[in-house]
Amino acid sequence: MSVHMPKVLVISTQRWPIPARIASALARVGFVVGSISPFRSYIRKIRAVHRHYTYRPWAPANSIIRAIEHWSPDFLVCTDDEAVKELHDIHVRATNEPAVTRSVKLIKLIETSLGNKEGFEFSRKKSKLLLLAKSLGVRCPPTVAISNRDVDSQLDAVTYPILVKGDGSYAGKSVRIVEDARQARRVICEFQLPPNWPTPLRAFVARFFPRSIVKWIRNEPPAVCIQGFIGGSVANRAVACWEGEVLAGISVRVHVSIYPFGAAALVETIDAPEMTDIANVLVKRLNLSGIIGFDFILDSANHAWLIEMNPRVTPVSYLCRSTNLSAALFSKVAGIRFRSQFPDVQGKLIALFPQELQRCPHSEFISLGCDDVPWEEPELVLTLLKEALKGGALNRLRMRSRNRRSSMIQKLQRKAMIGSENNQPPFN
Repeated sequence: MSVHMPKVLVISTQRWPIPARIASALARVGFVVGSISPFRSYIRKIRAVHRHYTYRPWAPANSIIRAIEHWSPDFLVCTDDEAVKELHDIHVRATNEPAVTRSVKLIKLIETSLGNKEGFEFSRKKSKLLLLAKSLGVRCPPTVAISNRDVDSQLDAVTYPILVKGDGSYAGKSVRIVEDARQARRVICEFQLPPNWPTPLRAFVARFFPRSIVKWIRNEPPAVCIQGFIGGSVANRAVACWEGEVLAGISVRVHVSIYPFGAAALVETIDAPEMTDIANVLVKRLNLSGIIGFDFILDSANHAWLIEMNPRVTPVSYLCRSTNLSAALFSKVAGIRFRSQFPDVQGKLIALFPQELQRCPHSEFISLGCDDVPWEEPELVLTLLKEALKGGALNRLRMRSRNRRSSMIQKLQRKAMIGSENNQPPFN
């Protein structure tokens, strides 16, 4: 009797390593993996991927729909926020079309992969998610959605430093810490520009061009919110879930990231019951499915503050422990029990590959902790090593900028910790 092996389609709109890493993890546990990604993406170096489709930025929805129809997957896995947005838009279009077989199948597949449509808006709007979380009793920093008509009074009502965040971004590109209202206005203007623009270009336009020009560039700029700055260490929890039930999860404390608010580079797996409970509450309330992540701050008392949710794969999603996220998802989709052969990494320091090499090519942590290198995919390893270790003046300038921002944030972290001990509210 033959067993049907479930097919998964990994959707990527960006050329970065995460799609390749999760595709390898999914194939390793038994999924038949297909992918749709931009030309020359790292995922195309994976031997375990059976079929590659090309993502076309000028026709994103059509290219994804064609890949789905040709590959006929049982499940979809998004690896960036833009991919999630495209699936949401496809779902809206299919819902508004006549109830033909094609539309019904698309709607069912997207809801099976992401969860109930009622939760789509919360997964893309940071301020709305935190308001919901707060109503459920979850500890969250004060968060306010910026209103363009009342921005001055909103910025005058906070105690600095604060975080400014823009919706629709990824990899920490639209997260910035600011120390005064003048800087906050400029950052808000910057985050209303297209997130796929290079950061220096966005900063230049926001600083030297009037706000009317920014509004003309984007008729409907993304929502921006301000958030109280909480002193402490960054932590993440990644979970595999199905129709509101958490199947498996892994929690880490971030020791070092590639750059402030960017991808983690050095993490330690931890047992964090409060983070686990918060993730379980939100997954159940929003009836979520798939592999998703939650970002936290652990304060001086080790209390977990929910910062935001990532409705897609995160860099710790493919880490192995006694309960593997990909294996848990495979068991649910295939309807058969998967006996994990992966080592337990609880309580270990892990230098993530290739993030730690990107952060520091001479890092002392490369030879320590758990080995995160996907040796089963040698072509991918060689390509990522070459990319991570390449030099050049641009990389040196980028590293200096990251170091300056990191030192500034460490200074503000210490200031915020002192303020929290004195019970100083971030919002008046």
